[in-house]
Amino acid sequence: MAEKIGQILIRRGKITPAQLREALRTQQFFGGYLGSHLINLGLIDEAALGETLSEIYRVPFAPF
Repeated sequence: MAEKIGQILIRRGKITPAQLREALRTQQFFGGYLGSHLINLGLIDEAALGETLSEIYRVPFAPF
């Protein structure tokens, strides 16, 4: 099974397991994408999310 975005962010040292749990709780309550919740909670920035999604989908990352 493919590694999920939260696990990749933890492996890269971008977030902690506790931060992932917090974001997953807000996602479960409000819905939406996990990445959006991580950004809204101030746990990662858009560049960190973009780099991680780039790794998952194997496409180049183009920062803003």
